Amino acid sequence: MNKSQETLADNNFVDENNTDKLEAIIEQPCADPRDKEPCVVVSPSNVRYTQTRTIDLDQDHLNRHRVLTRTSEPEVVAAFKLLRTQVLQRLGAKRWNSIGVVSAHANEGKTLTAINLAVSIARDYNRTALLADFDLSQPSVHKYLGFEPELGLDNYLQGQCDLADVLVNPGSERLVLLPVKDAIIDASEILASPAVISLAEELRQRYSDRVIVYDLPPLLDMDEALAFLPYVDALLIVVEERHTTAEDLHYLSHILGDKPVLGTVLNKSRP
Repeated sequence: MNKSQETLADNNFVDENNTDKLEAIIEQPCADPRDKEPCVVVSPSNVRYTQTRTIDLDQDHLNRHRVLTRTSEPEVVAAFKLLRTQVLQRLGAKRWNSIGVVSAHANEGKTLTAINLAVSIARDYNRTALLADFDLSQPSVHKYLGFEPELGLDNYLQGQCDLADVLVNPGSERLVLLPVKDAIIDASEILASPAVISLAEELRQRYSDRVIVYDLPPLLDMDEALAFLPYVDALLIVVEERHTTAEDLHYLSHILGDKPVLGTVLNKSRP
């Protein structure tokens, strides 16, 4: 692996004794866009939403889908606090504010990890977080959260609405979600389009204290994520024990080239 990447085996963020808890949490959103009137009036520690639609989420649904909530098990909360701290430190050292959460294959826990990382970041009083569902052909963030978007990124990219109409606040301070309503065909071409590139730059530059967490498509199942990688600062790789193989990791190292990798999260670990 290139020097700009961190050795996968040596930078696991979560102890294997805790990783089985990682899939026991879920999502929450974060963000705001490029509309003419800011939808968030900041200071981060006292965020007020003026345009962003606020929704109430079913806490039972979140708990059933292992979402990170105020009632989550302490060891689960602690695991994501540790992940948050290490991610923020490594982003801060480079003055970065965007991260793509990826995996080799589908169903290895990347979406759940992205969601709960965003939730944990948003609980930091000095941060706001945006969780953007960029797994365009198989969007699932809203399913974990248990709501159906009225509008989504797909509608925005088709010119059917403003970005402010798409953003959703799930009732948590400092957290906004950019969902996808319907799966998008030709997602790899869309992710490399000028409209998406412009959106990514807008989100990245809007507020320096915001961390943008992208849930990206699995890297080895399709080429969608590769088209978008130049527009995120760094990656977090989710590895499923007994599913992600050493060959998968070797191939990931090859295709990622010089792309910075902050580390890995070992998921579904068993004693």
